Amino acid sequence: MSADRDRALERIKKCLNLAKSSEAHEAAAAMRQAQKLMAAFAVSEEEVLGLEVSATQVITPEPHKKSLPLYMNVLMSVCCSAFDCDALIEVGYKSGKARMAIRYFGLNGKDQLAAYAHEVMWRQMMEAWNEYRRYRPELFKERGARMGFWVGWLQEVRSKVHAFAGKEEEQALRQRAMIAYNGGKELDPAKDSPISLDGRTAAAGRKAAEDFSIHRPMNGETQRALKGPEK
Repeated sequence: MSADRDRALERIKKCLNLAKSSEAHEAAAAMRQAQKLMAAFAVSEEEVLGLEVSATQVITPEPHKKSLPLYMNVLMSVCCSAFDCDALIEVGYKSGKARMAIRYFGLNGKDQLAAYAHEVMWRQMMEAWNEYRRYRPELFKERGARMGFWVGWLQEVRSKVHAFAGKEEEQALRQRAMIAYNGGKELDPAKDSPISLDGRTAAAGRKAAEDFSIHRPMNGETQRALKGPEK
């Protein structure tokens, strides 16, 4: 991409922000300028969406597959609810191996907050599970024990999430950006992997997450980013 076109995209972004002004004349002039620049530099609507909606990828330890592990579905749900985002599943590569990756879409940097929260929760959940299985090593190989603990842990976290009351127009922007990212194709819903859950470990997982909240610092980690943008 040429430097001139890069500068034009930045100017378009500024014009679009000015077009949201409460001053009708200023907003109209800014929108006309944005449209003029779009025509001059052949900027598509999809590119404009990209200026408003950003996306951040998280590469998970899971191997890439068509079905979505249940805990991953819950984890994505928590992040999207807490930070007013949407997400899709794609393939990512780590150390040359195909992995399941989650791409979060959001406005005003919320996708970065969701991705950060995803990684923090994964790390804390694994630490809790490893601590628990130290005292119950016999459960490690039992079917559904680990998944039960993970899902229980995440459900407890989700019960304390302060969900964003998202605006319909922002949700529409995110959906359009996701479709544009997907080559203009509608997104197919992810399918959950069929798996059994151990009720005992699920209860233990919920207990282990009682003191965890993504809306406050924990275990000495810096979590200022998780508070979200100041109003």
